[in-house]
Amino acid sequence: MCDPVAKNERTRLSILIGVPHEHPKKYPKRYIGLDVHKYYLIALGVDADLYVVLPAQRVEFSRLEARMKKTLNQQDAIVLEMTTNTWGLYDEPRRM
Repeated sequence: MCDPVAKNERTRLSILIGVPHEHPKKYPKRYIGLDVHKYYLIALGVDADLYVVLPAQRVEFSRLEARMKKTLNQQDAIVLEMTTNTWGLYDEPRRM
């Protein structure tokens, strides 16, 4: 898979975001970032080495629950920006 982030940059970013490599079983395998808009969000996922594992996807809120069930798993960490929709999105995965 083509990855625009060079290895040195991935290592530096891993250190900056605190991705621990010494105990990988205790930490998320994927980090899913959500850029939230009024009627949709953009989701993108990287692994602990900052390789893209989930290309950027636009997800309409009306399809969010189905997409989460299809895409997310227990080993994912969700990174959510602070926005007016934060609490609604924060509560959604807990209902599944």
